[in-house]
Amino acid sequence: SLAHAAWRHFRCVPTTGLRMKLTPAGSNIRTILFALCLVAISVVAYWPGLSGNFIFDDLPNLIQADHWKVTTLAWAEWTAVLSDGRSSEIGRPLAMLTFAVNHYFTGMDPWPMKATNLVFHCINSILVWVLCARLFSLAGVRGPAPGPHAALLVAAAWAIHPIQISTVLYIVQRMEILSHGFVLIALLAYLQARGRQIAGRPSLAWFGASAASVAIALGFKETAILVPAYTFLTELFLLRFQGRSGSSLVWLKRAYLLLFIAGISVYALWVVPHYAGSPAWQFRDYDLWDRLLTQPPILLMYLGQILVPNPEKLLFFYDHLAHSQRIFSPIWIAGSSLLIIVLIAMSLGLNRRQPLIGFGILFFLFSHALTSNVVPLELAFEHRNYSGLMGVLISIFALLTVIGRSWEKKTKLLLAGTGLSFLFALTLLQALTWGDRLNLAMTLAARNPDSARASYGIAVELQIASGGDPQHPLWSLALKQMQDTSAIDHGAPLGEQGEIIMLAQVGRMAPAGTWDRLRAKLGKRTLSADDTSVMHALLNCSLKPGCAIDEDQLKQTFLDTTTANPASAELRVLFATFALRRMQDSDLATTLLTEALSMEPDNAAIRVALLRARLAAGWRDGGEIEAELREIRKHDKEGQFDSVILELTDSLRPSE
Repeated sequence: SLAHAAWRHFRCVPTTGLRMKLTPAGSNIRTILFALCLVAISVVAYWPGLSGNFIFDDLPNLIQADHWKVTTLAWAEWTAVLSDGRSSEIGRPLAMLTFAVNHYFTGMDPWPMKATNLVFHCINSILVWVLCARLFSLAGVRGPAPGPHAALLVAAAWAIHPIQISTVLYIVQRMEILSHGFVLIALLAYLQARGRQIAGRPSLAWFGASAASVAIALGFKETAILVPAYTFLTELFLLRFQGRSGSSLVWLKRAYLLLFIAGISVYALWVVPHYAGSPAWQFRDYDLWDRLLTQPPILLMYLGQILVPNPEKLLFFYDHLAHSQRIFSPIWIAGSSLLIIVLIAMSLGLNRRQPLIGFGILFFLFSHALTSNVVPLELAFEHRNYSGLMGVLISIFALLTVIGRSWEKKTKLLLAGTGLSFLFALTLLQALTWGDRLNLAMTLAARNPDSARASYGIAVELQIASGGDPQHPLWSLALKQMQDTSAIDHGAPLGEQGEIIMLAQVGRMAPAGTWDRLRAKLGKRTLSADDTSVMHALLNCSLKPGCAIDEDQLKQTFLDTTTANPASAELRVLFATFALRRMQDSDLATTLLTEALSMEPDNAAIRVALLRARLAAGWRDGGEIEAELREIRKHDKEGQFDSVILELTDSLRPSE
C-alpha cells in the first residue's frame, strides 16, 4: 500500500493551477522496484551496525528502567508502560510501547531492537520520497523544479546519509524515528486536504487525518508539535494560501496569524517561565541564556556535518563543547547568529524565484526550533537532524536544478550515482564501526580526545573485555584509560569514579589524590546529570559485597557535594541511603530525607525512604505511620509502591 501511495504521488504532474492528474498507468511496477531499491540500499548500509550494543541514553531509558520490560500479556503490565513518564514530561508512551513489544518477543537482545529501528527508518524513507515528489510537483507549477526522479534521490540521500547512523542504530532514538514518520504522514494528509480544497472537493476528513497523525506523533516525541510550522512553510512557499479557482484564502491566512499569536503568547507567558525555573537546570553547567547563545554555532556545525559528511566529524559525544555567556565572547557567537539571520532573510527573498531553496533552509531551521530553544537539554546531538536533513537536501537538489539546467542526462546520472555511492560507502563504514562495541568506543575517543564520555567509554569496554580480572592485560589498560580520562579537566569526574570502583572491586583502595580530584571537579559547579550518575555509581559500589570502597572518603564526598548543592533533593536521597545502610546512622538519614521531601513534597519515593529511615530509628507511633502511608498512597499515582505499602503495613501489625 505504501508503494501504491508512492506511485500515486510520484507520477502526479502539474497542469493548471494546483490541480493534479496522473500519467497513464503502466509505470507502477517500476515505482515499486524503485521503492524496493530504496529499502534495499538502506538495509545493506545499516546491516553491519545491527550487531552493536546499547549506548549512552539507552542505559537509563532502557537497561536501568524496568517499567517497559513486559513478559506477559497481563493488561496491567502494558498499561504501566503507557503511564510511565520517565522519558520526558509526557512520557513518550507509544515509543515505550514499541520497546515493550520488542522485549516481550526477544527480551533484551539489542539486535532485534536495532532491526526494528531500521524497518521504521525504511518506511520513513518511502514517505520522504512521496512527500518530496508532491512538494516538487507543487513547485513545478510556478517554474523549474526538481523532477520526480530527484524526489527519489532526495529520499535515498536522506536514508543513507552518515549522520543518520546515530539515530537508526541508537536504540532509544526510535522515539525520533517514529515521531518523524507520523509527522511525514501528517504533512502528506495536509497536502491532500489542501489539494482537495483547491479542487472544490470535501477535505475535512484529510484535515482530521493530519491532526490525528500529529497526536500520534506526540506519543512518540514532542518534536511533532512543529507540524503547524512545517505546514505554514508549505503555504508560504508553495501553496500560497490558494483557494478554489486561484483565489486567496483570507481565512486561512488569519488562522495561521492567530496560531502564530497564540504560539508566541504561550511561549512568552508559559514556556519561557516554565523552563527558566526548571529544576533540570541544576544538572547543567550552563543556564538558559548560555544555551540560547551557543545554539547558532551548533546549528552551523550541523549544517557542516550534513554538507560535508566526514565521519571524523560525527562525534556522537559533545560534552567537550564550551557554552558562551556573552554574544561577542567569543566573536564567532555573534558571527554565527548573524549568518543564521542572513540565511533566514535569503530564504524569504527566494520565495518567488526559487521557493524550494528557501523552503528547505527554513525547514531545517524550524526542525531545531524545539531542541535549540529554552528546554534544558544537552547542547548538541546528531540525531536532532533526523527531520531537518530532508530540508537541506531539498535545498541542495533545488539549487542543482538551477545550476544544471544545461547539463546532459549522462552528467546528471554520473553525479547522482557518485554522490549516492559516496554516502553509501561512508554510512557502511560507520555501520561497521557501530557494529563492534570496542571498535566504536575507540573510534569515538579518537575522534574527540577532549570528551570525557568517549574516553571513559573505552575504559569501560576494556574492563568488560578483561572480565574484571586484574591479572588480565586489558584490565591494566582499562585502569590506565581511567587515569587518562581523569586528566581531562572539564566534564564529570568519570575517570576518577571508574578508577575508584575498579580498584575497590579487586579489594584495593584508590589513592587519596584520586578522591581529591573527584571532589574538586564536583565542586566546580552545580552537579550535572553525569556528576549525579557518578555519585550513584559510587553509592552502588559501597552497597555491594566485595566492593572495598573507602567509606570515609565517600562520606566526605557526600558531605562536600551536599553542602555545595543545597537545592538537590536527589543528592540528599543518595546520601541518606549511604547513611542508613553503610553508616548505620538513621538520624542523619532522617534529616537528609526530611530536607529532600521539603524540596519535592509530591515525591512518593522520598516519602517511602523517609518512612523506612524513621522506622529504623525506632519510630513506632501507629497513628502517624498510618497517616504517612496514606500520604504515600496519595502521591503514588501509578501504584509503583503498592507492594512496599503492603509490606510496611504488614510489618506494623502485632504478631499473633
